[in-house]
Amino acid sequence: MAGVGSETLITLLKRHFGWAFAPQTGSHLILTKTLSLSVPRRRDLPQGTLASVLQQAGISREEFLKVLR
Repeated sequence: MAGVGSETLITLLKRHFGWAFAPQTGSHLILTKTLSLSVPRRRDLPQGTLASVLQQAGISREEFLKVLR
């Protein structure tokens, strides 16, 4: 999943997984559903960061790759 930026991740979380923006502070956007999710704003997210965000969101790698394509 190399090369996934924060804007792509945020768009997919909102469009396909039901997340919404919460008030923003600093360089991280906050998304909410039943919990809050902090996503650093970067062109390319490190794979570990992306994996952590997906795990916190309850989204499998396969689910994410399906909507990424």
